Formats: sequence, structure tokens, C-alpha cells
Amino acid sequence: MSGEFAELYRAIGLPEADALRLRLEHEGIRVRIDDDVPRSGDGEPPADRAGKLRVLVNSAQLAAARTILDDFLRPQSEEDAAARCLACRAPMGEADTCPACGWSFAPDPDAPPDPDRDVSSAVEPTPALSTSPESEVPPAPAEASPPAGPALPRDQLWWELAAVLAVWVIPQLSGAILPRALGPVPPYWADSVDLTVVSGCAAFVTLYLVRRAGEPWARFGITRFRPLDILITIALLLALVVAWVLMACLALPSGPSHDQLFPSPRGRWDYLMMAVKYGVAAFAEEVICRAYLIVRLRDLLRSRGAAVLLAAALFASYHLYLGVGGAVGAFLVGLIFGAAFLVVPRIWPLVLAHALWNVRTEMITVATGG
Repeated sequence: MSGEFAELYRAIGLPEADALRLRLEHEGIRVRIDDDVPRSGDGEPPADRAGKLRVLVNSAQLAAARTILDDFLRPQSEEDAAARCLACRAPMGEADTCPACGWSFAPDPDAPPDPDRDVSSAVEPTPALSTSPESEVPPAPAEASPPAGPALPRDQLWWELAAVLAVWVIPQLSGAILPRALGPVPPYWADSVDLTVVSGCAAFVTLYLVRRAGEPWARFGITRFRPLDILITIALLLALVVAWVLMACLALPSGPSHDQLFPSPRGRWDYLMMAVKYGVAAFAEEVICRAYLIVRLRDLLRSRGAAVLLAAALFASYHLYLGVGGAVGAFLVGLIFGAAFLVVPRIWPLVLAHALWNVRTEMITVATGG
């Protein structure tokens, strides 16, 4: 579509990004500056985050924008290159500091010393004042340079730490405190809280990886909810009914009953927890098994069909505890939802249909006693 944006260039900082944006807009190119770091209160990205600003242009104007970028990056002469700011390329004349953005050729006095710099050639040796043994002072031992700091800013380090905790520590803590400590068949609320925590952690880690890659959320189907999503949800539920009837006709062997694996809801609070846990679990499974896996496998395998098939097989693999029938049913669900994601890349209909189908399945199980 002509309204989509494509990455043209990664600017050194905000001054260079703004200078390029002005040049492109002057030539009629639609431009957007994107970044993967938090913005300030006025909506502008920090100017000191090098390499984080992505200059995006209209996909249909990408070829023309590249021509302008080449001219923007190529100095007219050696004299012109020496007289322009290296950050925003504004004329500097004989000054050391750029009048436009404040960048300076002068070294930062607060910057740590460069361990790779050879200072022996820059500093003249001081002649000895005396050659007597008493005046000779042994050279001080060279201090080891401190290890380099992390490449990520401090706020992103906190997000990374949270992602690592969500991968292992928090799910293990939830399982240790709630279901396992409350007996072989824990109360319904405890089992629901545990599934909610584990599902939420899995979704958080996946979304963190997408955000850190700097890709738009819409590429993974994460957009604003629209009334159209309700119609797509209804169509998906009808497709699930057809798949359910087909599975009943096949009469495949099933695994343990629901009552043997999970506790059943008893009161109104349990039914409320049912809605919460299945909503969060459906969101996590659709983000991981549909949005993330299909997009990434499509990029790696260069095949939409292979991506859907492999994602559906991975989705079915961890449903083997339900027996052959449960695993085959999960595979069919993966195919239906994967195909729907390719046709309409929106995640909310998949989440709604998934959650409602899970609630419907458990309600039938409770009504029939297993």
C-alpha cells in the first residue's frame, strides 16, 4: 500500500534526523521519525541516543528518497565536509561548536579516557632532574582500565531485566506458591492465578522482543480494536464449530478427562477467574503462536503456507497431554487461526474467539460432569 512506511536511514541523533527530514519534506517526500526509546514529555525522542532514530519514508517514494539521502550524505568537496557539522551538517565555518545543534569537534572534558589511545606519542618525556640513585622514582604500576559499561540505556536495562525474570523466576515462583503448595488438585482460583501469571509473563517477553527489534506493532497484528473484529470473531467461532463436528466424526482417542487434570469452578468468583485466565491465556497464545511465530517463520522460510503449518504444529505439540484427539484438534485450530491471520492480520478477533471457545468448552465440561 502507498500509505506504508519503509526504513530509509538510521540517524546518528535527533539533529541529523531532523536535518534529513527537512530535506526530504522540501522535495515532497512523506517522512516519519521513529525510535525505540521512550520519548520526553514534549513528544521528542532524546537527542543523545545514538543510532536509535529511524527515518521512515513512504514506500512508494523510497527510490526518490534514497537519491536525496545520497546527496545528503555526500559532501560537495573536502572544504565543504570540513566546514559542516558532523551531526546535523549545518555550516560551522571556523567554529568548533555547531551553532545549530551544539555539537562540537572539541573533546568532552568529562569523557572517560580512551584505553586504546597511545599517549606515549602525544606526551613528551620529561628530562630527569638528577641522575643520582636517590632521585630516581620507580614508575607507578599501570592501573587496569575499568570494564566497559552496558551498551543499552538504563531504562532499557530495566525492561530487559523484567523480561528475564518473566522467562523463569516469576513463573517458577507462581507455581511454587500457588498450586503445588495447595495439594495435588489446587483450588480453582489458585490454578487460575497461576495460569494467568505464566501466560502474562510469556506475552510480556514476546512483546518486549518485538519492541526491542524496532518493528511496528501492526506487522504482528497488534492494532486498535474495530467493530470489524467482532464479525471476524463470529466467523472464527463458526469455523471452530465445523472443526469440532469433524473431530467428533473422526472419533480419535482422547486423553485424561478435564476433572482429572484441572479443578472445576464452584462459585461466582471461580467463574470470574475463568474469564480472566482464559482471556490472558488466549492473548498470550495468539501473540506467540500466531502473530510472532507466523511472522518470524514467514521471514525465515520465505513461505506463508510453511509458516502456518509449522506454527500450528508447534501449537499442537504442547497439547499432547490431551491425547491424540486433543493434539489433532489443536492442530486444526492452529491452521484455522493461522490462515485467518494471513488474510486479516489482526490479533483481536483471534484472541476473542480463542477465549470464548475455551470458556464454552469448560462450561460444557462442568455441565456434563467431565
